[in-house]
Amino acid sequence: MWSIVRACLIAGLVAFNGDTLSAASPSAAPPSAAPEWRFSAVDVLVDPLGRDLAAYQIEVDAESDDLQIVGVEGGEHASFREPPYYDAAALGGGRIIIAAFSTSEQLPDVRSRVATLHVRWRAEAPLSKLHVDVQAAATTDGSPIKIAVELVAAHGGSR
Repeated sequence: MWSIVRACLIAGLVAFNGDTLSAASPSAAPPSAAPEWRFSAVDVLVDPLGRDLAAYQIEVDAESDDLQIVGVEGGEHASFREPPYYDAAALGGGRIIIAAFSTSEQLPDVRSRVATLHVRWRAEAPLSKLHVDVQAAATTDGSPIKIAVELVAAHGGSR
Protein backbone atom coordinates (compact mmCIF):
# COMPACT_ATOMS: atom_id res chain seq x y z
CA MET A 1 0.00 0.00 0.00
CA TRP A 2 2.78 2.47 0.93
CA SER A 3 4.55 1.81 -2.36
CA ILE A 4 1.37 2.81 -4.24
CA VAL A 5 1.07 6.03 -2.20
CA ARG A 6 4.74 6.82 -2.74
CA ALA A 7 4.44 6.19 -6.50
CA CYS A 8 1.41 8.50 -6.70
CA LEU A 9 3.25 11.26 -4.79
CA ILE A 10 6.30 11.01 -7.05
CA ALA A 11 4.13 11.02 -10.18
CA GLY A 12 2.26 14.06 -8.87
CA LEU A 13 5.49 15.94 -8.16
CA VAL A 14 6.86 15.17 -11.60
CA ALA A 15 3.62 16.26 -13.26
CA PHE A 16 3.43 19.43 -11.12
CA ASN A 17 7.00 20.46 -11.87
CA GLY A 18 6.84 19.40 -15.52
CA ASP A 19 10.27 17.91 -15.03
CA THR A 20 11.78 14.53 -14.27
CA LEU A 21 13.50 13.60 -11.08
CA SER A 22 17.27 13.30 -11.42
CA ALA A 23 20.17 12.61 -9.14
CA ALA A 24 22.37 15.51 -8.13
CA SER A 25 25.16 16.17 -10.55
CA PRO A 26 28.47 14.80 -9.26
CA SER A 27 30.18 18.02 -10.37
CA ALA A 28 27.93 20.16 -8.13
CA ALA A 29 29.98 21.48 -5.22
CA PRO A 30 28.50 21.06 -1.74
CA PRO A 31 27.48 24.32 -0.10
CA SER A 32 30.34 25.79 1.90
CA ALA A 33 29.92 25.21 5.59
CA ALA A 34 29.47 28.42 7.58
CA PRO A 35 31.84 28.73 10.53
CA GLU A 36 30.40 27.34 13.72
CA TRP A 37 29.13 29.70 16.43
CA ARG A 38 31.00 29.69 19.75
CA PHE A 39 29.77 31.08 23.05
CA SER A 40 31.80 33.01 25.60
CA ALA A 41 31.32 35.20 28.64
CA VAL A 42 33.02 38.61 28.79
CA ASP A 43 33.40 40.45 32.08
CA VAL A 44 32.91 44.22 32.13
CA LEU A 45 35.40 45.61 34.64
CA VAL A 46 35.12 49.20 35.82
CA ASP A 47 37.77 51.08 37.77
CA PRO A 48 36.32 54.29 39.29
CA LEU A 49 39.87 55.46 40.04
CA GLY A 50 39.39 55.76 43.79
CA ARG A 51 35.94 57.39 43.69
CA ASP A 52 32.70 55.73 44.82
CA LEU A 53 30.95 54.38 41.72
CA ALA A 54 27.22 55.04 42.11
CA ALA A 55 26.13 54.92 38.45
CA TYR A 56 27.43 54.07 35.01
CA GLN A 57 26.26 53.83 31.42
CA ILE A 58 28.43 51.99 28.89
CA GLU A 59 27.94 51.17 25.22
CA VAL A 60 29.45 47.94 23.90
CA ASP A 61 29.59 47.62 20.14
CA ALA A 62 30.72 44.67 18.02
CA GLU A 63 32.73 45.68 14.97
CA SER A 64 31.67 42.51 13.14
CA ASP A 65 28.44 40.78 12.12
CA ASP A 66 30.10 37.57 13.31
CA LEU A 67 29.82 38.68 16.93
CA GLN A 68 26.53 39.02 18.82
CA ILE A 69 25.66 39.93 22.40
CA VAL A 70 23.10 37.38 23.61
CA GLY A 71 22.87 37.85 27.38
CA VAL A 72 23.69 40.13 30.31
CA GLU A 73 24.41 39.27 33.96
CA GLY A 74 25.07 41.39 37.00
CA GLY A 75 28.42 41.99 38.65
CA GLU A 76 30.38 40.81 41.66
CA HIS A 77 30.03 43.82 43.99
CA ALA A 78 26.84 43.78 46.06
CA SER A 79 25.87 47.22 44.73
CA PHE A 80 25.84 45.93 41.14
CA ARG A 81 24.90 42.29 41.63
CA GLU A 82 21.61 42.68 39.73
CA PRO A 83 21.92 42.77 35.93
CA PRO A 84 22.28 46.30 34.57
CA TYR A 85 19.46 47.92 32.65
CA TYR A 86 19.55 47.30 28.90
CA ASP A 87 17.24 47.13 25.92
CA ALA A 88 16.31 43.46 25.56
CA ALA A 89 15.60 44.06 21.86
CA ALA A 90 19.31 44.79 21.45
CA LEU A 91 20.22 41.21 22.37
CA GLY A 92 21.28 39.24 19.36
CA GLY A 93 22.56 42.38 17.74
CA GLY A 94 25.99 43.84 17.72
CA ARG A 95 25.41 46.83 20.01
CA ILE A 96 24.06 47.22 23.52
CA ILE A 97 23.98 49.95 26.15
CA ILE A 98 24.13 48.78 29.75
CA ALA A 99 23.46 51.06 32.71
CA ALA A 100 23.10 50.70 36.46
CA PHE A 101 22.95 52.81 39.58
CA SER A 102 23.08 52.09 43.29
CA THR A 103 22.01 53.99 46.36
CA SER A 104 23.99 51.67 48.62
CA GLU A 105 26.29 53.17 51.20
CA GLN A 106 28.96 50.61 50.28
CA LEU A 107 30.00 51.34 46.70
CA PRO A 108 33.03 50.05 44.80
CA ASP A 109 35.97 52.46 44.62
CA VAL A 110 38.39 49.97 43.05
CA ARG A 111 38.31 47.90 39.87
CA SER A 112 35.42 45.43 39.97
CA ARG A 113 33.19 43.44 37.66
CA VAL A 114 29.93 45.35 37.17
CA ALA A 115 28.45 43.03 34.53
CA THR A 116 29.08 39.97 32.40
CA LEU A 117 28.10 39.88 28.74
CA HIS A 118 27.35 36.60 27.02
CA VAL A 119 28.44 36.65 23.40
CA ARG A 120 28.30 34.26 20.49
CA TRP A 121 30.92 34.54 17.81
CA ARG A 122 32.25 32.71 14.80
CA ALA A 123 35.71 31.19 14.96
CA GLU A 124 37.25 33.93 12.84
CA ALA A 125 35.75 36.77 14.90
CA PRO A 126 37.88 37.20 18.03
CA LEU A 127 36.51 38.91 21.10
CA SER A 128 38.85 41.82 20.43
CA LYS A 129 36.17 43.05 18.01
CA LEU A 130 34.19 44.48 20.97
CA HIS A 131 34.49 48.25 21.37
CA VAL A 132 33.59 50.04 24.63
CA ASP A 133 32.41 53.63 25.00
CA VAL A 134 31.78 55.17 28.42
CA GLN A 135 28.71 57.36 28.13
CA ALA A 136 28.36 58.38 31.77
CA ALA A 137 29.58 57.62 35.28
CA ALA A 138 28.76 59.35 38.56
CA THR A 139 29.50 59.26 42.25
CA THR A 140 27.06 59.47 45.18
CA ASP A 141 26.14 63.14 44.77
CA GLY A 142 25.56 62.73 41.02
CA SER A 143 28.83 64.36 40.05
CA PRO A 144 30.38 62.94 36.90
CA ILE A 145 33.53 60.89 37.40
CA LYS A 146 36.07 59.35 35.05
CA ILE A 147 36.19 55.57 34.93
CA ALA A 148 38.38 53.04 33.17
CA VAL A 149 36.55 50.13 31.52
CA GLU A 150 38.10 46.85 30.45
CA LEU A 151 36.57 43.78 28.82
CA VAL A 152 38.06 40.50 29.95
CA ALA A 153 37.22 36.96 28.91
CA ALA A 154 35.44 35.38 31.87
CA HIS A 155 38.06 32.65 32.12
CA GLY A 156 40.58 35.34 33.02
CA GLY A 157 42.35 36.36 29.81
CA SER A 158 42.18 39.98 28.68
CA ARG A 159 40.64 40.72 25.32
